[in-house]
Amino acid sequence: MLFKGILLSNQPSFSANVQTIERALLDEHAAAGNLLVKLDYSTINYKDGLALTNKSPVVRKWPMVPGIDGAGVVEESTDPAFPVGSSVILNGFGVGETHWGCLAGYARLKSEWLVAMPKQMDTKTAMAIGTAGYTAMLCVLALERAGLRPDQGEVLVTGAGGGVGSVAVSLLATRGYQVIASTGRASTADYLKQLGATDLLDRSTLATPGKPLQKERWAAVVDTVGSTTLANALAQCKYGASIAACGLAGGMDLPTTVAPFILRNVRLLGVDSVMAPLSLRQEAWQCLSESLDRTHLATMTSEISLDDCIDAGAKIIAMIFAPASIQSSSEISLVIVARCVRSRLSLKHCQASCLSESGAITESTPNSRTLRKMKGATVVGRSMPPARPQAAMLAPYLHWASALARVVEPTVSTTAAQRSFCKGFPGVASVLRSSKSVAPSCLR
Repeated sequence: MLFKGILLSNQPSFSANVQTIERALLDEHAAAGNLLVKLDYSTINYKDGLALTNKSPVVRKWPMVPGIDGAGVVEESTDPAFPVGSSVILNGFGVGETHWGCLAGYARLKSEWLVAMPKQMDTKTAMAIGTAGYTAMLCVLALERAGLRPDQGEVLVTGAGGGVGSVAVSLLATRGYQVIASTGRASTADYLKQLGATDLLDRSTLATPGKPLQKERWAAVVDTVGSTTLANALAQCKYGASIAACGLAGGMDLPTTVAPFILRNVRLLGVDSVMAPLSLRQEAWQCLSESLDRTHLATMTSEISLDDCIDAGAKIIAMIFAPASIQSSSEISLVIVARCVRSRLSLKHCQASCLSESGAITESTPNSRTLRKMKGATVVGRSMPPARPQAAMLAPYLHWASALARVVEPTVSTTAAQRSFCKGFPGVASVLRSSKSVAPSCLR
């Protein structure tokens, strides 16, 4: 048997290609699977984008078929719970990372990884929801188990324009909650309001470090961003509120204090979709089949062929790694310096790293001489704030320092990036320290 699939290889160097795969090769590399599933649909997630572009070490075994999601029909089975002809859903469990995944015509999967397709759903709908929608449902369920009710007040969704955020907005609105959608893209305003958002909040209001305790506003939060955004959301929670945290688009750090927890009884609920137990998965998918507005789902998704998946993965990574704030070579230079200061690598090495890992940026970076001056805290034209900057003028530079550092190193925290930036430019650090416009930990 032959079928089409995307195969990733690291020999002699990384490659991603759509090709014809033999059944024997699938059996060899996915021998642990006790079910053969003919896949109807899969999805392209951020993690798939990383695998397809090799931007991050997502793939742990080679060669690999990517695809962390899949839905299809069982063609061979050794488990009576999933007889031949059963429709099934797969999310996570390391598939597409350590076990051959679902961006192919067939997959061999373990039966304990699978959820039976709800009666009200088909394979196309299941993958239109995908891991993003399934994660959003897990967040909503976590908040409701913690006692959230529609009459308790506003619910904030951060990263609302993304996959998880969009479905969370729709689910919460359908269940009667007053949803405030945080986004940095004004173009998504109409879209988010169509999904049910009562109002929008510019993400910049949550992206700047604030006080440990702020004015109480949120009855609950679905957070997909992490870092300073999550810290501010915690500080703005009402007494007894809960936050379901499921993402780190803004960074892995959490620059907060214990104040929201011990003074306002705020609860931080971690939500994991990859290794969630089967009972929770079944509950989530059943709820999705019953309560997700299918008309909303249609506005969130588009269908592409397997041949287009590699390009789609690259586009996802380009959007994440090259946000709208990246506009010029002067901004790129900030991340080069930040990485240089943090890692003590040479300017030349860091410059090369930035260029090789930020393909979406077309402008050339400053030369090494300019970078060396910047590292020495010399003001170089438009690459730096004015010689005596006002604190308010520095916010974009701190944003660039954190956003651009993740162009080079996706796992770097916001705090680490800003700290590196401040260390590279002592004059900037002194202004920020006096203005208290950035967390003290960034200035050490």
